[in-house]
Amino acid sequence: MRRGKLSKTSYLILLASAIFTILAYVSDQVVINKQNKSRILDLEYNKLITNISSLERFYSTISNIGFKKDSLISTELKKRNFFLKSLSLFNLEEERDISMLREGGAAIDNIKIRAINSTRNLMYDIATISLDYTVALENEFFDQVDNFSREKFIDNLQKIINPEKLYNNNSDIFWNKDYKDFNKKLFTNGISKDYEIKDWLSFRNFKLLLLENFYKETEKMYLLEEYIDEKIINNEEILSNILLKIKQNNTIKNYFILTGIISQILTLFFLLLLFRSLIKQKIY
Repeated sequence: MRRGKLSKTSYLILLASAIFTILAYVSDQVVINKQNKSRILDLEYNKLITNISSLERFYSTISNIGFKKDSLISTELKKRNFFLKSLSLFNLEEERDISMLREGGAAIDNIKIRAINSTRNLMYDIATISLDYTVALENEFFDQVDNFSREKFIDNLQKIINPEKLYNNNSDIFWNKDYKDFNKKLFTNGISKDYEIKDWLSFRNFKLLLLENFYKETEKMYLLEEYIDEKIINNEEILSNILLKIKQNNTIKNYFILTGIISQILTLFFLLLLFRSLIKQKIY
């Protein structure tokens, strides 16, 4: 077997082949690294999307409950004196009118029944909306909100739903000083003819007391909505930055994929040139 030395050209071709082999290897490693980074960024992106969706769902739920609450309060305030004024028309100084108020009749009884049912329905509506708030606030996310105590908020709503203590603390605005007596009149079967205008005034004041306390407590939900909205905005900014990183990462990855492919092609090309050079030199 004849042996010979590699020419200078062959060395240069071999060196070029080695350089492009190394470049192809480095490109592959960079691509692997960028793929790993892409997976991490995708996980962060998906987690953030899920978080934003949850926040938007919380915001929507609380906003919808708030709309029902505002509608209830607005409606009740507009008609707060309607029944009392209607009954007061029959409560003049004349004995005949007082008798009409007590004895009743279809029109008067209808006003009384509607006044009683309006008070009962208000209590039911407040309880329903309070339950909606309680369910909406079950998520542990709301424990993170500054200046807001979920437990205290729900506890205060319970005091409005079960208003005996609230009533007794404000007994000066009621004709019936004892809540049990008032509650018995409110939920008695039928309409008692013994109810005086003072009793109807107590019903009106009771509704206003509930509305006032319900409004004060549920106003805290606006702070919660602002907190959630701020969280959504912050997360969307982070999401935008992640999308930018994903784009940059994919651009670099694609660049090195192309570099690796070209390097491999050039490696093969220079190997072919090397073989051709060896054949010409009859080195084998």
